[in-house]
Amino acid sequence: LWQDAQSVEFRFKAGAGAIGTACRGWVHFWLDGVILADVPVTIFVAGEEAPEIFREALEEANARPYRLVFPSYSHEDVEIVERMETYAASFGDEYLRDVSKLRAGQRWNDELKGFIGRADVFQLFWSQNAATSRYVEQEWRHALREREARPDPHFVRPVYWSPEPAPIPPELQPLHFAKVPLSRYDGFVNRSRRTST
Repeated sequence: LWQDAQSVEFRFKAGAGAIGTACRGWVHFWLDGVILADVPVTIFVAGEEAPEIFREALEEANARPYRLVFPSYSHEDVEIVERMETYAASFGDEYLRDVSKLRAGQRWNDELKGFIGRADVFQLFWSQNAATSRYVEQEWRHALREREARPDPHFVRPVYWSPEPAPIPPELQPLHFAKVPLSRYDGFVNRSRRTST
């Protein structure tokens, strides 16, 4: 962002079958792999002109920056995650630090479930290491159940930094896996690759 108020223009087109319906979606804000915020969007698709009753019902949607992030990752990738955490903190995001202490004993318990429930975002750092970690699997499986009770369908946010994501389980395949541009962290990426081979 170059100034306090930034304007970005984009276009999209609704299909003919959407006329007379309200299309719902989200605008996601990312910066170098860090999720900053989401804005929910509802657009009524009219053939000619939007009905008066709909124009009167329009409401302003505000983006709420994320504050609490549950980082789910393999311990072999901790250096990459810590670098991302430092970067995210500069935007006001807070990673749930006590999670690291709980993971020290490699335990899965109600405290970890509570942290996932408190988080605004479940950030899944996906790698070959994470794909083979049963502790990471326990976390993402619980996060998927937690997502069902939330209005935000994008609660679980997978990211990866390798050329291609590690094999994705069927339960996670409907989710969008975003590639994080970590060229500045090449040293950490290479170290992670050596660990996973």
